[in-house]
Amino acid sequence: MSVIVNISNEDPGFELLKSTKGLINTESIKDKWVAHSKVVKIEKVLKILFNQVQGLLSGNDSDIQGRFTLIAFLLNSKKNSDLTLSLIRALSSVTESSRPAMQALSLLYDAITEGSLKFAIFKAILSQAKNADLLNMILPHLQKIENFSKDWTDVASEEKQEFYWEISQLPINESLKAKFIKMLISETSDLPQAHFEEAISQLISYSDASEITSILSLPCINKITGHFAELIKILQEVSVSKYLVFKQSNEDYLASKGFNADKCLDTIRVLALCDLAKHHEEFSYAQAAQQLQVTEEEIDDWVVKSVTFNLLDARIDEVEKKIRATKNTSDQDEKYWENIHQLLEGWEKNLSR
Repeated sequence: MSVIVNISNEDPGFELLKSTKGLINTESIKDKWVAHSKVVKIEKVLKILFNQVQGLLSGNDSDIQGRFTLIAFLLNSKKNSDLTLSLIRALSSVTESSRPAMQALSLLYDAITEGSLKFAIFKAILSQAKNADLLNMILPHLQKIENFSKDWTDVASEEKQEFYWEISQLPINESLKAKFIKMLISETSDLPQAHFEEAISQLISYSDASEITSILSLPCINKITGHFAELIKILQEVSVSKYLVFKQSNEDYLASKGFNADKCLDTIRVLALCDLAKHHEEFSYAQAAQQLQVTEEEIDDWVVKSVTFNLLDARIDEVEKKIRATKNTSDQDEKYWENIHQLLEGWEKNLSR
């Protein structure tokens, strides 16, 4: 957070009026509000300026920064939340100067101290970025959302839920989508069922095999019912054949929930290969092909994928058409399999409730 200190001898309100000369219609500003180079009724003057926000956004970056630094100083000194909100709404509604509006909002975010106002500002920045096709400009901020969300201490959980859901549905990369869905789910145990089912389906779709275990250990997993309860059972059993039947029978339903059925099939195949390696230090291409429901010619690729995800340590014998799983003796590997068992036991308990 920036602390704005007035180092000028001039009244900040009067300085702001001078910086907007020719850009803002000041006819409605009464003479008694400005006297002897000082703004006496600054709140009334600010309301008039905010109603002509397009003028405040005129000029170069330095001009805009100067004006909104003064505005932030005045807003902080008055501690008028309603007045600040009126400016946020005005900047959010700008359609022709989105970049300057985002610049102004960013400056305000850094200067304003109240948590609910900072949340409203961040939402306004996102709205401008979305409407002006400038999401790439705020991706670094979204990737560090945990740092920003620490400021939103007085914002209701329900408001943050809706905001995280909105972000998760934007055209951003899948890993970032997954991050916001996880935040959404972890924010509350009382997520609306419609959001919850869609969130879980998208989360599984956007995640790779190495992340599935952490997803299915989320406390809210016991809320899953119907089709998704059946899907989790299949993930639990890492049964490719059962999944293929499930996918064929529920394709329309899964599509309606935004579920990437093909990517999930890839995930199950990777986990199925790891499960085979866990029980057999050496196994044939034929065994792996049967387990994964693929041809023997494809096995090499699936081994490489599993190794890439750090889920399997194995060597391929192309001559004998065998795979030798090297048992990892590291604590990390042992912990991985231990966690798998704990998760599966937890699923069984949750699904039996």
